[in-house]
Amino acid sequence: MGLAVSGIAGPGGGTIDKPVGTVFIGIASKEKDTFSQKFNYHGDREQIKLITSTQALDMIRKFLLYYV
Repeated sequence: MGLAVSGIAGPGGGTIDKPVGTVFIGIASKEKDTFSQKFNYHGDREQIKLITSTQALDMIRKFLLYYV
């Protein structure tokens, strides 16, 4: 299983197309499909990092519950 997280946590680096808080989370498994999702979070850098890590762990939990 693989987990990938990419995005812009700030405080800089955002653009009009990808503002601060834009995050992509993806999960891949050798036996199953690959899933990815885009999120738009609000807050400071630490808040965005915390909610992103929480969301990523929740996605792994759901993946394991429903696909394994």
